[in-house]
Amino acid sequence: MKIYLPAIIILIALSLFNCTSIPNPDTKMEFTMEDIQMKERIENQEITNFFTNMGIKVNNREKAQFIVGDNIDGYYEGYTNSYVQGNGYLMGSRTIYKNFKSFINGVFLDRKSQTISQTVLPYGTIIELNNNIKEEFALHSKTRSLSMAVNTETLGLLGVYPIINGDFKDYEYINNNKELYLKDGNSIIVFTANQPYKFKDGLFTSINKTDNFILYMAFADSEVEAQKKAKELREIEAHSYEKKKIYNLLTNSYIKTDDLEFNKAVNWAKYSAYTMVVEEFGKGIWAGLPWFKDNWGRDTFIALPGTLLVSGNFSEAKEVLNNFIKLQNIGNPQLVIELQNIEVYSNIKRFLKTQGLKIKRNDNNYTVPLTKDYILDKAKAKTVLDTIIEENHGVSGRFEIVKDESYGRVPNRVTSLDNIIYNTTDGTPWLIREIYEYISYTGDLDYGREIFPFIITAMDGVIQNFLDKDSFMTHDDADTWMDARINNDKPWSARGSRAVEIQVLWYSMLQISSYLATINNRDDLSQKWQLIADRLKYSFNDKFWDEDNKRIADRLREDDTPDFKARPNQLMAISIPLISPIIDSLKEAYIVKNSTTDLLYQYGIASLSEDEEYFHPYHENLRYNHKDAAYHNGVIWGWNAGLIVEGLTKYGYNDLSYSLTKNLSRQILTMGTLGSMSENLSVYPDKRGNLILSGTYSQAWSVSEFSRNAYQNYIGFNPRLIDNTIEFTPSFPNIWSLIDVKLPFGVDEYIYINGVKKDDIWEFKLDLISNDSKTLIWDGAKFVIEPGKTVFNWNPTKSLSNRYKEIIGPLKFREINLEREFPMYEKKNKLQEIINKDEYR
Repeated sequence: MKIYLPAIIILIALSLFNCTSIPNPDTKMEFTMEDIQMKERIENQEITNFFTNMGIKVNNREKAQFIVGDNIDGYYEGYTNSYVQGNGYLMGSRTIYKNFKSFINGVFLDRKSQTISQTVLPYGTIIELNNNIKEEFALHSKTRSLSMAVNTETLGLLGVYPIINGDFKDYEYINNNKELYLKDGNSIIVFTANQPYKFKDGLFTSINKTDNFILYMAFADSEVEAQKKAKELREIEAHSYEKKKIYNLLTNSYIKTDDLEFNKAVNWAKYSAYTMVVEEFGKGIWAGLPWFKDNWGRDTFIALPGTLLVSGNFSEAKEVLNNFIKLQNIGNPQLVIELQNIEVYSNIKRFLKTQGLKIKRNDNNYTVPLTKDYILDKAKAKTVLDTIIEENHGVSGRFEIVKDESYGRVPNRVTSLDNIIYNTTDGTPWLIREIYEYISYTGDLDYGREIFPFIITAMDGVIQNFLDKDSFMTHDDADTWMDARINNDKPWSARGSRAVEIQVLWYSMLQISSYLATINNRDDLSQKWQLIADRLKYSFNDKFWDEDNKRIADRLREDDTPDFKARPNQLMAISIPLISPIIDSLKEAYIVKNSTTDLLYQYGIASLSEDEEYFHPYHENLRYNHKDAAYHNGVIWGWNAGLIVEGLTKYGYNDLSYSLTKNLSRQILTMGTLGSMSENLSVYPDKRGNLILSGTYSQAWSVSEFSRNAYQNYIGFNPRLIDNTIEFTPSFPNIWSLIDVKLPFGVDEYIYINGVKKDDIWEFKLDLISNDSKTLIWDGAKFVIEPGKTVFNWNPTKSLSNRYKEIIGPLKFREINLEREFPMYEKKNKLQEIINKDEYR
């Protein structure tokens, strides 16, 4: 059977509109070269259209920052309409490449005078110049290479001049008119092009007249590797190939609605989150740029669902989890040696030296510190100990594992493989939560068996060191995400000894661990851990909840008194549990009401209510306070928007939530680093009414929570492949009348949904790409769907999310009162004075 051109066009068009039509696998299809070329043209046009719609265009004078990640250990920081502003391509801690200039027929194309507009794109940027000339830059992910292109409508001798640190004359180089090699210490920089070129004084110029000249630049550890890279860059046409890679990354899952700005912001949030996925110390997610270019445990796991799970990058998600699991503190192994005769000490010392070990003497106590591998291979430790005992008369000993307070934890921060910091309470519970969420998305139950030893150690660590009489997990004042300290000493916002979100994370950790114990045939541990969870749930409801005022405490102090400061952490009592809730729905509804009333502004949620004594309206305001005084005492955190969006959509306030989301969309598309979100905002604007961005200029959990909300809360997609169920809790804003989504799960499984709203009723066409049927729960309604198409309707006015609206009542954003006076501004450093006097409550 031969498929001719009209047929291939129809098949491609169907695929582009997500209408799957699977041909008979026994039917042989043959494609002509003309068919293939047509398919490639259509695909290329789709990619072009995608990036045209996604581009963020700035005018010919605006200087705006943009970031492109290499997904190894670096990123490119540039500014529109500037050759020199920004760090350029920062690899690790060094920058070699900054930017480039272009020429036509030897004439310099000066952006300053000739730029019409510049467009920021996920792979780089396009500069439109006079006379239909375009310059284009692309950083190639995972390859340590980049490309610089100049395109014209008329043929000419086109040239590219890379702007690098130093001058080409400063380097020793070899040029063979096909590749140019620069020696940079022990590494090699290689240049090559899409066609023959000539090189002189840093300028690469096409030998023949052309309308498209692309110069590639790559970094390698040797000349052999450099030569291989140069060849690959030419052969795969890396400049175009990078666009295809990013297109595939961003369309493996997608959300399309009739709100084009929202669609665009979701795509940018997904990309900006992914720029932080790196390989520097094993697979990880940087916390933020430029200061938090490390793998932070807490930040990683908060960012993971919106960065990797909703996008369907499940294998990378698993790598991130495993990279932290292998860094778990599993204790410090040692041999304890008891000697009856001191004369054998020298003999033991000599033997241990042959094993690469040392014996330590402290009075009459003798210990042999061992490396971590002896925990995993206890037989190896036994062999060493047995040899010592057998060869030395009157010697006895034992193997033991010393378990400090960090036992069972994963790192809070990995700055290098030799500098690993474990000082956080919530990193490990967040990781275990994401293990369960990963399994829910993928159905990878074998993973739950593979990592169970990690679970046992993590549970033992908490129970040994931090469990109190009420089954709460205790912690220090600055061991939550609100961790700022005064000169690394006293906390700016003390939250010990039992913060609300730590208890909810601990409850979730107990439930997940109990489940994993069951699938590992350890019912003894499952029952033990579930019993602690049950006691914790009772204690939590008893001690955190204020029934008279219908509110929840932010923490319990050391003296067991509740601290009712209004903070967004209360919302995590709603958003964190994955198996079953820790509080009932009515209490959750009051939390949504209180959080909105006390904390929510149209552009974000404050970290402390302005009605509280310690509130700071501005982040960086040295006239009155150090910026860390305000960091968790009023400052808006981008990622906390994810908490309030989840709460509002769960209880039917979709339009209020979406108003916030629209403002966040504009932050992503028009403010600060284009396409990303900053770490913080001041609650109060400047004198002109402009929002004040602060903290890191691009923060992983800020953008990842935006994309997570889009998929998990507005679309409401939450797969539960643990029991072969796909659950939707849709919370569409009223302005939507069209949706088209692609949702990945499992192993190469997808759900496509096309929906149209008519007279307030949604009509859906769902297409399940899977090898078996699934149980579908849509807004509480349960039915079985088979692979292929399913049609159904939904009336959102009857949604379960509306059930507490009469109790919650109308909700709205807080308004700014510029005339208001704040206690913390009565004099300079007032909060610091209160803390230093131990008067903080």
